[in-house]
Amino acid sequence: MLKYICLSLFILIFLLLVGLNLPIVHKLITSKANSIFAEKGWPVHIGGFSLLLNGDIGLSQVAIIPSPGDTILYAGSLQISVSPGGLLHKQVNVKNIFLENVVL
Repeated sequence: MLKYICLSLFILIFLLLVGLNLPIVHKLITSKANSIFAEKGWPVHIGGFSLLLNGDIGLSQVAIIPSPGDTILYAGSLQISVSPGGLLHKQVNVKNIFLENVVL
């Protein structure tokens, strides 16, 4: 019985990871994040989201533009390493941030 429970949990986690790496899911997460930013009045826009194999979160075409023509930050790609333990306590503990092709 324990063998079937472990197998079921493994299959569920595997399907969840596969589902999170589908392009349609990436587009949905990107559009949801951009709509949350707009609702809160934050001048942030992301062009793409990806969950990397090492567990990091990848964002592409990240822009902070408070008013038209005034770009504070543009990053071609941004990779964030988050400690998963903090999420259980409703905290986000960022271990590393890697920026590439940045314009300030």
